[in-house]
Amino acid sequence: MQQIGDKPRNFAVAIAETPSLPMRIRRAGWLTVTGAQRRWVLHKKLILRAIACLAVAVLIATGFQFRGGLANALGFVTQRAETGISNAGLAIEKISLTGYALTGESALFEALGIHEGMSLVSYDADAARARLEALPAIATAHITKNYPSGLTVSVSEKTPIARWRVEGVTFAIDAHGDTLVTIPDGGGELPLFVGDGAASGAALMLNRLEDHPLLNEKLMAISRIAERRWDLIYDNGLRIMLPETGVDEAMATLVALNGANELLARDIDVIDMRVPDMLAVRPVPRDADGNRMTSDDE
Repeated sequence: MQQIGDKPRNFAVAIAETPSLPMRIRRAGWLTVTGAQRRWVLHKKLILRAIACLAVAVLIATGFQFRGGLANALGFVTQRAETGISNAGLAIEKISLTGYALTGESALFEALGIHEGMSLVSYDADAARARLEALPAIATAHITKNYPSGLTVSVSEKTPIARWRVEGVTFAIDAHGDTLVTIPDGGGELPLFVGDGAASGAALMLNRLEDHPLLNEKLMAISRIAERRWDLIYDNGLRIMLPETGVDEAMATLVALNGANELLARDIDVIDMRVPDMLAVRPVPRDADGNRMTSDDE
């Protein structure tokens, strides 16, 4: 049996081995977290993005500051490189140009943009093709590089349907009424339209005349009057004044009257059809000798 006296001794030993309170708590260095570290952990991605944006801004600002020098340097390097390529035997020396009739060679070469010593390697064929197709009379253009020094250019032009004379200048026009090029005022196989607004209605008027071939014979010009109606002018001086509306009906009537009375073969100066359902005729004014009188003579 254990003696009661032993307990106080053992208890006292246990108390002595326990540190006295209050004791100082020691912190491990790796567990100490500052405010800056906390922000880094929580907002690391955001901070990195901000730094990257700042760096890009600095680079852009630097580029703007020195852009003149950089551009000049780049241009110098490009020029030297092109000169080197040209000296190596790749300069454009031969140009084959086909498919043009309306467009002048000077306009075509200006659109091609070729200068002496230009290298075939650096030549921008796509840009040149776009410039060619921007010319009024050009419909399509194709450019092929033929190494080491050749260039093949083929174009197709829009089809002119008539001549249009306005304010003393004559143009070739297409079916849309667009002007293609200026042409000499002299003769030509294309029908001649005269006056403001004539180009826009030329295709329709030509279709009407195809339906009535008789009215197309010896036709010298088709004149637009006040941008509202048409006059047909023939090489013998006859003028047919068509109405503003009902043009097809007026033409059909005229052809029918000619079949019955040979109206167009008579000595007539003017056939006036401007008033609906009415036709007025003025004979050719002649003097006593039978010569045609001019307006001054009258």
